[in-house]
Amino acid sequence: TQSTWGSNRSAAYCSLKRYEEALADANRVVELRPLWSKAFSRKAAALHGLQRYEEAIAAYEQGLQYEPGSTQLQRSLDAVRLEYANAPKREKTPPKEERFMTPKSVRPE
Repeated sequence: TQSTWGSNRSAAYCSLKRYEEALADANRVVELRPLWSKAFSRKAAALHGLQRYEEAIAAYEQGLQYEPGSTQLQRSLDAVRLEYANAPKREKTPPKEERFMTPKSVRPE
């Protein structure tokens, strides 16, 4: 199915460290199968690769809502939480509308 194909491609992109593409596929899989824990696992993995830790944690937690006994999801969630706790402190993830904005100093007039 399209969701399985997208999930597998998202995993492949993650293994290639092409996290933006992995996230795009994972988001599409979440749209197609919003109750599938693996969709959230793929999304979380891509977000983790992008070092968007808070969002990755939220995605793993969503996946655990649909598959509470998943040791894989729980282990991955624990790993992201640990990495986030040890990461250099920076501001929280910026709002979506600010993430891809070009700073004013480099905008053409």
